[in-house]
Amino acid sequence: MPPTPLVSILTPCYNGSNHLKYFLESLLRQSYSHVQLIFINDGSTDNTAEVFNHFKNKFTEKGWSVKYFYQNHAGQAAALNRGLKEITGKYFIYPDSDDILYPNHIEEKVDYMEKHPDIAMAFCILDVVRENDLNNIIRNDYRKPKVPDNLALDLINFENILWPPVGNIIRSKNLFHLIPNREIFAGLGGQNFQIQFPLASHFKYGYINKPLAKYVLRGDSYSHSAPQDPDRLKKFMNIWINTIYRETDKTKREFYLAKALDCFHNKLLESKKRHLQSKKIYLFSSIPLVSIKIKPESKLFKILGIPVFKIITK
Repeated sequence: MPPTPLVSILTPCYNGSNHLKYFLESLLRQSYSHVQLIFINDGSTDNTAEVFNHFKNKFTEKGWSVKYFYQNHAGQAAALNRGLKEITGKYFIYPDSDDILYPNHIEEKVDYMEKHPDIAMAFCILDVVRENDLNNIIRNDYRKPKVPDNLALDLINFENILWPPVGNIIRSKNLFHLIPNREIFAGLGGQNFQIQFPLASHFKYGYINKPLAKYVLRGDSYSHSAPQDPDRLKKFMNIWINTIYRETDKTKREFYLAKALDCFHNKLLESKKRHLQSKKIYLFSSIPLVSIKIKPESKLFKILGIPVFKIITK
């Protein structure tokens, strides 16, 4: 019987003490035993360290290898860079510290990858829940296979993608062949693109048609504003372009650069258009005194929320 492959779990955490317990408990329930757990405390100022230390011996008793690192707060991408250098597993996953993995999560993913040795990355289905009701599944998130299927292009266009990293598993040797220094750009956001895009443009990827984790929606999640915020779009564009520039195939590089520039140009135009749709003048900084709602065909003026007059422009 072949040896059970080692799986590395890499998880950065910043001030996650309120939800970290649920994540760590879900890891303790895993049916898979050959695991390396790498936890990066990204300069937390709450009691994240105490929560993790409470569980650390339990993982050791489970037979897992545990590595804990503390760094000054530098962001999730920088924390991932610290952990990527520690990975020794044949496969790795990098869930967030507020995800909840089902007990068969690792076992099902490894089983799929072992049966598909040509696959570099695979996606499962995620059950989506809200932070105030973890037992109520409001929807499923997953990537829908297409014919032809071009994940690299979908990543660029923000279309049909599964961003939460808990949704995938990666064959380590494939990623580290493409980024041998085990470093991504340490910006604010964009880390999932930097890991998924190179794999999608070079290797095969697959789908595990099972829900294997809960993805928790939180009101303070920074990622929710990604497509709407012009400043963040510009930061993303810089990360996307720098990532694509790593592509060694000139034809692919030029193709995806053109697609990325076109996508961000359109999204920035949409964002600016949304910004111009509504203008307000406030009384005492909180009460909308005058508001103007702009549409292509008209302008609607309101005073204290009451429509006063409309100008038809078309």
